[in-house]
Amino acid sequence: MPIRWVLVVNAEGDPDPAAFFCTCPACQPLSIVTAFVRRWNVEVTFEESRRHLGIETQRRGPTWPSLAPRRSCSGYSR
Repeated sequence: MPIRWVLVVNAEGDPDPAAFFCTCPACQPLSIVTAFVRRWNVEVTFEESRRHLGIETQRRGPTWPSLAPRRSCSGYSR
């Protein structure tokens, strides 16, 4: 399978370059990096929302329904 690699080096001196890849060799490097940045923003928003609302995935721990009553009702006790 052909892979398009993009290596990004920070001109301001960050010693670690970032590598991105795509399985579409026709994609332009700027498109690949732009797609990553857009997706990164979505992932950060999801993570902050989960942390703020107390929502966890099944792999990480309790799910939202088990934590919601304790977070939303000050007089709730189990």
